[in-house]
Amino acid sequence: MKRTYTSIAITGANRGIGKALALQAALSGYSQIYVLGRNIIELEHVANTCKNFGANCIPIYFDLDNNESMRNAIESIRMQGFPQVWVHNAGTSMRSTYRECSDNVFQTVMQRNFYGTEFATRLILPIITEVHSQSHIVVVSSIAGEFGFPLRSAYCASKAALKGLFETIRLEEKERGLCVSLIYPGRIRTDIALHALTADGSPQNSQDDGLQNGLNVAKCASKILKSVHNCKRDVYIGKSELLMVYLKRYWPALFYWVINRVSAR
Repeated sequence: MKRTYTSIAITGANRGIGKALALQAALSGYSQIYVLGRNIIELEHVANTCKNFGANCIPIYFDLDNNESMRNAIESIRMQGFPQVWVHNAGTSMRSTYRECSDNVFQTVMQRNFYGTEFATRLILPIITEVHSQSHIVVVSSIAGEFGFPLRSAYCASKAALKGLFETIRLEEKERGLCVSLIYPGRIRTDIALHALTADGSPQNSQDDGLQNGLNVAKCASKILKSVHNCKRDVYIGKSELLMVYLKRYWPALFYWVINRVSAR
């Protein structure tokens, strides 16, 4: 069932997939766009570009580590007109073995990718379904939420948790007109690896070879928006790495043979 949306909020919109989604939304005719994140200066640059494309774009401070900041952001948006579409995109990756990963790093990744997103959803859900007869929550997960992968223990765990949570919400809220799309990107050409947390919590500050050859982020954003308007439930976006999902599902022995030979970076 195709839907038409004109307003959207995107977390983690200062860079990567979030930024590309904001720009694509503006180009696609969205009239009201909220870009949320921790770096207001970067968000203002994104907002200005969206405004050049004809959209009313508002930057708002939003920190997954701080519940009060999320309360304030969502209340500010409610006062200005709550959007039809909310995109949970913000999060953090990691590059460390589980054995070497500190408790703080593991907890930080889980907080940003799962607990913070879950808390924000508790605030969003009663508003978005009351204001709009047809509404949409989009969750940018990862194919790493479909199976384990070296150096990504907390990342894989957090993304798998998102799947369980939002598949449940999808079933429970269907009669209220809410559509839930789970997006599973593979390797997308962004700077996520640069900011990935290493064992001691410091950023990796280097790009993964696999990401350098990943799908263009603008193409990823375009595919996400198209799937949202078609109310797709589960969307896999990437290149040949998406085969790993189907290998795991249908040929697990072959999956483990291949994954043991794939570079974790």
